Amino acid sequence: MRPKHIACRDAELFHKLAGDYLLELGFELFNDPKKILSPYQKSHAIYRNRSGLFLLAGFEPLDGHIAGLYCGRRWEDNAGWYAFSNSYRELGKRLGFDLPGKYELSRNGSEPAIRTMVGDLKDTLLNVANRVTLADLVYVERKEFGARSIAELTHGADYLKHVKISGFQEAARS
Repeated sequence: MRPKHIACRDAELFHKLAGDYLLELGFELFNDPKKILSPYQKSHAIYRNRSGLFLLAGFEPLDGHIAGLYCGRRWEDNAGWYAFSNSYRELGKRLGFDLPGKYELSRNGSEPAIRTMVGDLKDTLLNVANRVTLADLVYVERKEFGARSIAELTHGADYLKHVKISGFQEAARS
């Protein structure tokens, strides 16, 4: 286990390794990846492209030792709750890609898992960003662990009265 007094800035490392590539694809950083979000060193880096497609790389190095990629539209309420359409794996599966759902973080360091995450994005994100449709996002939002499912559990059947969903515009097709 990492000493608790040493900040595990996994999201910051992710941004250092993936930021230039994501910028090339039109994704801009949406948050401060240096910020630690919990006593368990939880952190994340959030990006958004011009179409409104969000990408979150989330890290829980001390509580679960896992990382994950999430994407889609951003769903949020006034109390500070938010979610993204679903995991990058679910959207990737919808578009024909086989991706892991989670990435194991080693107790000795997260860099190998982060490099794998970045490699998976380099292999797929250009195609995903160019091919994803609103229908694809709505489909994954309705699946287990999708934003709609979570919103219904959190706010009930009238979740739309409590939740704001970000816009999304499909990429131009040639």
